[in-house]
Amino acid sequence: MEKEPIAMEESRPQVCIQKVEVQNQRLVDDRLPVGRSGHVCLSDKANLYIYGGYNPVEGPYYAQFPNTIPNTPSRQVLAELWKFNYTTKKWAEDVSSDIPRAAASSCGTIGNGKILVFGGTVFPFGHVMSNDLHLYDIKSKTWSKVSTVGVGTAVPNKAYGQSIFLHGKYLYVFGGAVSFYAEPVSELHRLDLKTKEWQSLSPRGVGPRGRYKQEVVTDSHRFYILGGGHLLGVEGLDVLCTFSFEDNAWEEVSTLPDRQHGYPMPRACFACVQWRDDVYIFGGRHYAVPHTNQVLGDIWHLSLRSMQWTKMGRDLPKPTYFQSAASPYKGLAYVYGGVINENTRTSDLYEIQIGVLSLADLCWRRLVDLHPDLSSCAKQLADLGVPQDFIERL
Repeated sequence: MEKEPIAMEESRPQVCIQKVEVQNQRLVDDRLPVGRSGHVCLSDKANLYIYGGYNPVEGPYYAQFPNTIPNTPSRQVLAELWKFNYTTKKWAEDVSSDIPRAAASSCGTIGNGKILVFGGTVFPFGHVMSNDLHLYDIKSKTWSKVSTVGVGTAVPNKAYGQSIFLHGKYLYVFGGAVSFYAEPVSELHRLDLKTKEWQSLSPRGVGPRGRYKQEVVTDSHRFYILGGGHLLGVEGLDVLCTFSFEDNAWEEVSTLPDRQHGYPMPRACFACVQWRDDVYIFGGRHYAVPHTNQVLGDIWHLSLRSMQWTKMGRDLPKPTYFQSAASPYKGLAYVYGGVINENTRTSDLYEIQIGVLSLADLCWRRLVDLHPDLSSCAKQLADLGVPQDFIERL
């Protein structure tokens, strides 16, 4: 009698996850960033930046302003900017009176030493929202509101949970929730960064359903919308709605399932990082009215070359949603914050190594581990021939 072959589970791509141990357990004002959800995570090669967010636990930490007055923070919305230095492993707050106040579920992007944040809401969500664009200069540590041109529908709605990204000379804005109990929109706008003029786009083809807290990734020809939520449920990740920059057209693109695990579960409020054609998503929330609600902790890879989904070999330490993530360079992601149950916002920061780091980055990380006081040795490092790109990470 022949034996049935034993089904062997195929090896999954490995992920190394570790909780970051913060070096400064106490700051001058005796606080570190508190746990939060709905914040923005951005990164350059030196620092992780955390803007805004929400925490429902009130106390003296929060700015005590009425939460229905425009341009003022609510007690639960964290109108603040923190940065975490990858070399020193220390948090520091960049304090400014000009920081944008609609700091919950806003969106952001980073480039050339500048941070751009757009939209957002105060609490109660959807009562006071923003469609302002603000710029933060990392070197001078100053905020400024970007003056733009446009009237009527040429300008994006006041909303929260949108996505923004840079492509060429344009800043694109997609989607968002325009009030708390209304269906989110699927509008697409772009801002000419030279003329500062807004334009509402009317692409050809069948566009996506309105959504918020989706993620958007790009290649040189198009952008792809991943997931997102609306009143009754969340969007899937098997067929993606894409926009062609050249053709000004919507198109659906089918992805390929993992051979063993199929497709990622539909979701919103998840974290995402991209390195060229490699996209990684972390956790999120799956829901469908009236009974389905599941917090996720899985990690998936999508190749934009093959449109192949692959489930990674490890999950997040805790299922989490409304977290955010950013990447300083290829192979490494940092995931911060989020909701781990309905009442708890975490302040945990995780370093997740997903790919192979470059030899230069591996050497630098080893040097930092061996000499944690490296930030005081910039001149000596330069004299030794350490590239300026690395010295600027201190």
